[in-house]
Amino acid sequence: MCISEKGVKPALTGFCRHAKYLGGALLALIIDLRWSNTTLTLILNESVEDRRNELLEVWVQHRFADLERINITGVLVAGVISSAFSWYTIPTSPWSTRALWYVGLLFSMAAIVTAGVHSAGLHRLGCHPDWHSKLQQTLGVRVIQNEPIHARRSRETGDESSWRPRALQPLMWQTPGFLLKLAITCFLVGLVILVWSAATREIEGEPEKVMMNDMKIAILFTVGVATSMILYMASVVGLFFKTVE
Repeated sequence: MCISEKGVKPALTGFCRHAKYLGGALLALIIDLRWSNTTLTLILNESVEDRRNELLEVWVQHRFADLERINITGVLVAGVISSAFSWYTIPTSPWSTRALWYVGLLFSMAAIVTAGVHSAGLHRLGCHPDWHSKLQQTLGVRVIQNEPIHARRSRETGDESSWRPRALQPLMWQTPGFLLKLAITCFLVGLVILVWSAATREIEGEPEKVMMNDMKIAILFTVGVATSMILYMASVVGLFFKTVE
């Protein structure tokens, strides 16, 4: 729990109050990992080789599309954060806002670079004559007599061996998207602190000259943030959790 002590700047208190929004990005990562792990398990344990190769090709195509989306979105997010530093309120803004925006800019650039590395790796792997087999060995590991729960196809065919995704594979392929989510989260949290710092500064500085417009803007903005968070979480949980059941 974040506790504000006497003498702590209001910006730090605001950061502690709104830091819980970072949990949204963490929840999205957990859901993505569950989705990715289940999908890879089913693909790797497809008993028909032609069908498995076809699923691997579809998976690679989807990965390329996802990485392209991350590249485009990462550039847009980096541009938005960079342009925000030119706002006239930035020189007097709380240090936590600027710190979060710097971190968000770093995360967005890291997402772009990581997505580029993944794309290059898939391109190089696709040049191999037996790339289907190489990709299967890269994504998973063969398990003998210790069948994963999801490997139903191998059990039905009487095969004593099955495949399971390597421990770091689901996390590795979700890293660019997670970095992008962190960048957006850092920007939004910093924006919340910036809006509320303008309203609370008037109250703490000169109570008789409270700018009610700033408070109304802060309240309305917070309602918008809360609504966006609720709808985002509902869509993520409703889509991914229900789909993988």
